[in-house]
Amino acid sequence: MAAVTSAAPPAAGLRDALAVLLALDHPDRLQLLMAAEGLLPGCPAPCTLDDVARATGRSVRQVAETATRMHESGLVRVSGRVVHADTTVFARAAAAVEEAMPVTALLRRRPGLARWFRRGRLLRVPERNEQQAEVAALLVELLPAGVELSEDEVGAVLGTVGDPAELRRLLVDHRLVERHASRGYRRT
Repeated sequence: MAAVTSAAPPAAGLRDALAVLLALDHPDRLQLLMAAEGLLPGCPAPCTLDDVARATGRSVRQVAETATRMHESGLVRVSGRVVHADTTVFARAAAAVEEAMPVTALLRRRPGLARWFRRGRLLRVPERNEQQAEVAALLVELLPAGVELSEDEVGAVLGTVGDPAELRRLLVDHRLVERHASRGYRRT
């Protein structure tokens, strides 16, 4: 498939976002985060390592090792024996993912269209034809110019923003792409 025309994604921010998600990719770590937030039965906030161990049936050493792993991603810190959560890392991770979305760079050039998007995704296609045309003109920039794309390729690009079938129809209806039954799609 042809490359999407956009700036290179900010790799460091995506690495940090991935580290946060991977830090939660285990039931013990999820329990620890829930405990630090006061959401685990038997662990009122503030929660200690001992409280978490009792509530989960794990040893204090195992809980401390889990806390150390989660500290590396910024999700928790331990002061003395008290576990504290920092859930602001989720907002930073979401912002890093949004920054890497192809439509984000396009929206910087057309900030008036940002109201139709959230976190790099189209909330809904506007009802008014003029607004639809503006959104469609933005979205067609995600497709490379002068390149024939299959329906699957167009769908993969537009699927990063919203429902690919709906957005393909939007681009065709506004005559921003031509559909060739035997060959695929091309920007006009």
